[in-house]
Amino acid sequence: MTARQRILSLFLITTAALPTFAEDTDDSTLIVNWDGRYRYESQQGNTAGGTPIIMIHLLTVAKGETPCRLEINGYQTAENLLCAAETSGARIDINFVSHAGGSVKNSYGVAIYKPGETLFSLERSAQDGDLITHWGALTPDGVKSQSGAFFVKEAPGEPLSPPQQKRLDLSSPDKQKNESSE
Repeated sequence: MTARQRILSLFLITTAALPTFAEDTDDSTLIVNWDGRYRYESQQGNTAGGTPIIMIHLLTVAKGETPCRLEINGYQTAENLLCAAETSGARIDINFVSHAGGSVKNSYGVAIYKPGETLFSLERSAQDGDLITHWGALTPDGVKSQSGAFFVKEAPGEPLSPPQQKRLDLSSPDKQKNESSE
């Protein structure tokens, strides 16, 4: 591969993760292509034993009839929600539809969210393209502000970052034995 081809490949990979903006000719509002995966990862302190409490919110939005999905995984948590995404220019509302099994009740038989209720909204700034989260019915523990930069858009096919890979590898008992014996 020539240097020119490498530079072109790098440019194409880099720009694939950027949001797509377009001007709406009717009302000159910003329109954003929201398709993709968005991640919010937070550390919410430590357990009594000192293990970090990590929560990962993974939102997947795709065109078509398929509803969006919100997976919330972490310390004593494994939720898989089906959502409806309503877009309006530079904003997308993520509304609760049901849990993955089709029930509006969670695995404990409790209906935390109402169908159609806005869990949160994402908004792209017209000035700098920053992604701002506005929490609604879903506000994670430890969040001090109802709005802010929480979610980030992942590049297509992006692997987990090294710290996440390490945490995931350590969940395997065989890996833990190997790590502790070194």
